[in-house]
Amino acid sequence: MSYVDFHTIQTKSGRVFTPLTSDDVVDAVREEMGDDVANYIGEVISDTDLEHDTAYTLLQDEFASYEADNEHWHNFVDDLSEEIEQLREKIEDNKLTKAKISIELFKIYSKMREEL
Repeated sequence: MSYVDFHTIQTKSGRVFTPLTSDDVVDAVREEMGDDVANYIGEVISDTDLEHDTAYTLLQDEFASYEADNEHWHNFVDDLSEEIEQLREKIEDNKLTKAKISIELFKIYSKMREEL
């Protein structure tokens, strides 16, 4: 059921009404123009509502996919940041030789390249 703006509508015959839903408009069309036209208008409205609902669902799905991707990258960067911080602490404490630092940096670099 589709909703329209609250405003007064006057038919060609002079009938004035305020539709609260699209069904109210279809009913007025039925009274003024008959079942065939009203059924056609009702189908068009229903098809349009279905198209909008489908498009909205697809947008929600796409947004959820983007959110999941964003979360993955956020976690990945957090993990790499933690590894870099741990390496920095080891370097400051003079616990690693240049060769070990190079190996640790290469491991971090490899993880990053693997994700890309």
